[in-house]
Amino acid sequence: MQDDNAFYNFQKTHLKKLIRRHKRLDDSPLLAAVWYKIHDKKNVYLLEVLDQFPNVANEKEIYHVSFGSSSDFIVLHGLLKLSLLSKQDFDRSLEEKWSIIREIRSDQFEILYQDPECKNLISRLYKDEQPQREKQRFLKTG
Repeated sequence: MQDDNAFYNFQKTHLKKLIRRHKRLDDSPLLAAVWYKIHDKKNVYLLEVLDQFPNVANEKEIYHVSFGSSSDFIVLHGLLKLSLLSKQDFDRSLEEKWSIIREIRSDQFEILYQDPECKNLISRLYKDEQPQREKQRFLKTG
């Protein structure tokens, strides 16, 4: 259990540093960052919702990129798996229950950043027809 907490705290600290850097990018402002599949000990999964990012035709065209450890981000094991969506596509993904939304909702997730103007959109991650006991697996922090 202590190893799990150390892993969680280590990755969360480094994710927050990465998100701070991404918030400073001017070309595509960051609206939200969601860490999901938190219990995966191999890879780190992050969804970023961007204000000015190209829309996709369908969920198969979501922009996914994988990185190993670098000077900008340290992954203890495996890869950082970053997925990027525009605000409009994130909204569509919730409505149409795209696979990335099902993945996020299937395990613990944590909202590491949300722009105040996008709070209602991000809060929709919690709104699902899941039983109450399932909802207890979600984490919400700042």
